[in-house]
Amino acid sequence: MTRSVGGVFRRIATRLRHAKALHALEPAWRLLRAPYRAVLGVLSRGRGVEVTVGGESMRLGLAYAGVSWETVERASYAAYRAACAPGGVIVDVGAHVGTYTVIGARAVGATGLVLAFEPVPGTRAALERHLEWNLSSNGNAARVVVRPVALGATAGEVTLYLTADEGDAEASPVERTGARPITVPRSTVDVELAAIGRHITLLKIDVEGQELAVLAGASRTLATDRPVVLVSAHPAALAAAGAGEDDVVRALTAHGYAVRVLARDHEVHLLATPPVR
Repeated sequence: MTRSVGGVFRRIATRLRHAKALHALEPAWRLLRAPYRAVLGVLSRGRGVEVTVGGESMRLGLAYAGVSWETVERASYAAYRAACAPGGVIVDVGAHVGTYTVIGARAVGATGLVLAFEPVPGTRAALERHLEWNLSSNGNAARVVVRPVALGATAGEVTLYLTADEGDAEASPVERTGARPITVPRSTVDVELAAIGRHITLLKIDVEGQELAVLAGASRTLATDRPVVLVSAHPAALAAAGAGEDDVVRALTAHGYAVRVLARDHEVHLLATPPVR
């Protein structure tokens, strides 16, 4: 993808913003945020701003352009991309605005498939917009199916609590002060895959503390398909449910997976591989 004027402008601004010598200008950066976004909006011409995520260029909406994507979850994105094979089938649980979905769709190619699960309406709208911008003109990209459901241990409904605007929300089943509740349909990995009749090669999970529930609802898939599994565990949300990172690891090793920690930030990024691929 050729970087546009908007992308170049963002890259220069990001480098200046994070330059150590200019950290003392933090109050000025806050004052400049609104005009900066206004200029980006004009330069993007309604087609998003080019950013680099996991080493790949893609267009994201203006609301997300201020994130320093070049430094976000680098080890996790690298492991995810390495696990994507041509013709593969990826299940992206908690697809958010689609950065992993886009990378996966490009990697598995026209014979592949990506199932992207995002239950929050505003976030899902951003996801679908990003898919259109980044994949619609690429005939080699995989088919992407967006599913408006949450995944868990059983089918039914679940109430999620949103702590921000829907387009960039942290959606958790844990009730928090000031969070807005929404009720969404819930399915399981096993149920969803039975409906499409294909084996999967990669399962990515980022679900704000519901990692154990998603894995419980994927037990048949883990036993039969043996996909690579990439999990972003959320320690605080897990603790609220009386669980922790070790429980996620045990849920995977119980299926014969080898698990290692890729990185730790506000999440714990785990890579689980089956004994035989």
